[in-house]
Amino acid sequence: MGEADIVNGTYAAEIAVDMVSLRDANGRLSLHEAGSEESRAEFERVLVDARREMTRLKVRVYDSAGTVLYDGAAINATD
Repeated sequence: MGEADIVNGTYAAEIAVDMVSLRDANGRLSLHEAGSEESRAEFERVLVDARREMTRLKVRVYDSAGTVLYDGAAINATD
């Protein structure tokens, strides 16, 4: 749990997440020559996997009085 900065109805907070999709990202990317088409394609797959995982991460943001301001996905599929 951490503090969130809220401005104009938008919040920002730093959270530590152990993302399965990123655990082996370096290994996946190192299988291809840097800058190659295969490397770029693998990078895109890593991003897609990470985005899919982040849409399943749920967050709850409270104001200082304990009122829930947001309860839902950390990001939505279109972020």
